[in-house]
Amino acid sequence: MVTVRQLKRWRLAACILGLCLGGCIIALIFIAMQGSGCSSDELSANTGNLQGSASASTAPRAVTTLPASTTTTSSTTTTSSTTEPPVCAGTFASLCPDDCRNKGLGAPPCSIPSSLSPTLDLSVNGLVLLKAGAMDNLTQVTNLFLTDNSLREIAGGVFEDMTALRQLFLGSNALTSLSSSALSGLTALTKLDAQSNSLRVLDAALLSGLPSLSYLDLSDNDLTSLLPGTLYNITSLTSLYLEENSLTHLAADAFNLPQLTVLDLSDNNISTVDAGTLTSIAPTAIA
Repeated sequence: MVTVRQLKRWRLAACILGLCLGGCIIALIFIAMQGSGCSSDELSANTGNLQGSASASTAPRAVTTLPASTTTTSSTTTTSSTTEPPVCAGTFASLCPDDCRNKGLGAPPCSIPSSLSPTLDLSVNGLVLLKAGAMDNLTQVTNLFLTDNSLREIAGGVFEDMTALRQLFLGSNALTSLSSSALSGLTALTKLDAQSNSLRVLDAALLSGLPSLSYLDLSDNDLTSLLPGTLYNITSLTSLYLEENSLTHLAADAFNLPQLTVLDLSDNNISTVDAGTLTSIAPTAIA
């Protein structure tokens, strides 16, 4: 028969055994949490659970916040560089099987046949620069169209090989000036059309090498004055169009054009004309 004393001893032994087992479990959990990097708060919460908390508590999840100094914003810097178009691009045979007008070339085609005649039309192509060498060996072309591009510069001597050229069309571009040698070599040129550009001044020597020039259209530009000698002794010139510019004054040495029959100065801001300026021009020629 089990006595009360034996019951007490068994109860005490059970309690001791329970405490030992609990301590071992706690120790194992502690070791496991240390190995997995758990925080002390999580360890305390789990320990409380093992010690008989009726409702298990869940430790809050740790949130790691990076300091502002550790946040790096990566940005890509793009360096824009302006690349000038080449002297020429592609080949004439592949780009211009029929004609070169409105082909989106960007630069004159290479290998233009030297036998090409009579017309080369490079209009509406987005041309920006006409570099030296672009028109080499074109000795038989008589008509050259460069209208409706974006030309802002024509290199000196670019037309020197075009000794047969009679008509040059440069209208509707972005030219602000032409160097003294831009038209050199064009001894057969009779017509120069440079209307609708942004020309501000003409080099005094620009037209001096054009002995055959009879028609000159500089209308719709930004000319404010005519330098002395610019339009002097062009003895073959019969038609001169200077309308829609910003001319305010005509100097006495602005013109010496004995063959001129048409002179259009309309839509300017001319307020003064020096004495003798127009004496070499027939009164019926002036508009």
